[in-house]
Amino acid sequence: MGLLGKRKKKSNTLPKAEYIVFEKISSDDDKYITELASNIMAGNVLIFNVEEYDIDGVNKAIAFLYGVIYAIDGVVYRVADKIFLFGPKDTFDDGTVHALLKTFE
Repeated sequence: MGLLGKRKKKSNTLPKAEYIVFEKISSDDDKYITELASNIMAGNVLIFNVEEYDIDGVNKAIAFLYGVIYAIDGVVYRVADKIFLFGPKDTFDDGTVHALLKTFE
């Protein structure tokens, strides 16, 4: 191949959501919630279990994460009564996350 020759693009076989983070709320500490938000902003999907935690802490975490989702034009799905899925909208394009959600139905 010459200096200006075209290279074949490598096919990316990984789904857009390379990581799915499963997290059971353990704290309503700002640093902890910010780390969860950073995972979402990095393109990861967060499955967030809020069972067995006080309602005030859950409200604080959920409100913050909803704000992050709004800012990045992401999506939120309610998987179960106290389990939520947060993620960037483009991670749902390839169907991997939708297939995961169907396993919960």
